[in-house]
Amino acid sequence: MQKGKDYIGVGVGAVVVNRQGKLFLSQRGVEARNERGKWEFPGGGVEFGERLEEALIREMKEEYDLDIEPIEQLWTYDHLIPDEKQHWVSPTYFCKVKKGVPKITEPHKCSQIGWFTLPEIGTMPLSLITRNDYHHLLKRYPNGLPNLDCETRKYGTKEEQVDILLPPDFQKSGQIKPLSKAWQDGDWIGTFVLWIVQDRPTPALLYQQRSLDSSWAPGKLDVTAGGHYRAGETIRDGLREVKEELGREYKFKDLTYLGRKLHLGVDVSGGELRKNLVDMFIIRDNAPLNHYHLEKKEVVALLACPLKELLKVHTRKGYSFSAQGFDNRRHPIVYTVGQDSFTYNWDNFHFKMALLAGRFLKGEKRLIY
Repeated sequence: MQKGKDYIGVGVGAVVVNRQGKLFLSQRGVEARNERGKWEFPGGGVEFGERLEEALIREMKEEYDLDIEPIEQLWTYDHLIPDEKQHWVSPTYFCKVKKGVPKITEPHKCSQIGWFTLPEIGTMPLSLITRNDYHHLLKRYPNGLPNLDCETRKYGTKEEQVDILLPPDFQKSGQIKPLSKAWQDGDWIGTFVLWIVQDRPTPALLYQQRSLDSSWAPGKLDVTAGGHYRAGETIRDGLREVKEELGREYKFKDLTYLGRKLHLGVDVSGGELRKNLVDMFIIRDNAPLNHYHLEKKEVVALLACPLKELLKVHTRKGYSFSAQGFDNRRHPIVYTVGQDSFTYNWDNFHFKMALLAGRFLKGEKRLIY
């Protein structure tokens, strides 16, 4: 027996929006059950005993290797195709990308994929359900689609605002934008990072493992703590990020300034380039790692990476080592660190920081990155 023909089928669809305000569509392949060659918000059939959201998550992973999170059920249609004698019930969900870059894994079902604006979608040959979705989206969001990015931070009901910096001297331009809009527009924004180094029981840099839901470098090892300045904040206010992510409080006068660097990172969900001017600091703190209070939404774990092992992993091809630490539930863990464990930086950032940390612990002054 066939779904939709011998009995009414249930097919769930995903309206996935990225930070650029574009929607993910796929073109139905030659072996699709119906409406071949039409563009659609993707999805699939619901299996017996499967919840709607579970089916949607499974289908997106199977067909596009994309991890999504359904946010809201939008509407449900009776999908009748008389010419093909098919009858489906089709709920549609608003979704965001949790992890991954979409790709076609089942080419017999899908011939093309892409991200499109609402005006672009209006000119495309759409499936019946997607045509209905399109018109409903225009009515529901006349001022533009909501931002569902997993890293958009909200304080109360207002999205975080940031100051826009202008090269070549990167002073504040006087313009303020929501963080997601600044990323979308390719603006330069200010960022604060703090490296914590230990000299007992062995010289080590503390690394945080980024959230697996992060839209930049998910699961990778990154600076001990850091984040973007909010609009109006000064360099001293960057310590707010340390308290939020690690639950630790330091005095600004106790930090050692390492200078500034430019950082470029590609977002995995929307593909845009993030541009950051980074103020870098370092401090010595030998507190046990289980004394830190990690922000669960941002940090998976905190690891102590011995400096001598970091130097080896950055200079010896294929080298790896085991780092000890605690996860965000304060459970002890052991993590295998290799050359591909770190966030990408164009300037050998992590190797340079291992060298600087060693010089810092030896008491050297004027440590400029």
